[in-house]
Amino acid sequence: MSLQIADGGLSNISQLLDRASTLATESASGTFTGDRSTLNDEYQSVLGEINRQAQSIGLNSGGTFAKNLSVFIGGGSGTTSAAQITNGSVSVDLSNATVDTQSLGLQGYSAGYQITTAGQADSGFYDLSSASSTSVSDIITANQPTNNETSFVISGPGFSGGAGGAITVNVNLANVGTAAQLATAINAGITAAEQSGTAQAAAFQGANISA
Repeated sequence: MSLQIADGGLSNISQLLDRASTLATESASGTFTGDRSTLNDEYQSVLGEINRQAQSIGLNSGGTFAKNLSVFIGGGSGTTSAAQITNGSVSVDLSNATVDTQSLGLQGYSAGYQITTAGQADSGFYDLSSASSTSVSDIITANQPTNNETSFVISGPGFSGGAGGAITVNVNLANVGTAAQLATAINAGITAAEQSGTAQAAAFQGANISA
């Protein structure tokens, strides 16, 4: 991907977001007397085009360039060509720079599939909205967590295996039936994990992670 292509795609997405905002504002207006279904049809079309543009530049969720990249800019010194390439490259982390509608918060709640192979990219998402067959309450019911609890193991700088251990976040799923309630329960578990008093917990707190 060239920077020119990426810039062009991002510019197109910016214009599409402006159009989506205009449509949403028009539909929400108390003075609008037209057919809101027509506005919604165009709005959904805009969302589809945003996803297409994001995919075309590899910055959709799980996209080709939505990761930490090594970019060669030249000028690297070294006695071998490999060393010159290494020394002439910079790291550009685009893992949090995705611009599809899921990443931009323009679609309903969803979550990635469980990926069991290290390094494998997410290949799809669950729709967690209440009307979906994969809603939060349906997933919890199907998996029947022991004692209404589940846990997440989170690692990062200062709280990874090499730094003394990853952080386990225990989540109480009692009375959880919606995505918003699940987020609240996870955040409560995160807060509890941050209070253990260890160096790893302090690093975890400093990472400012939330659902």
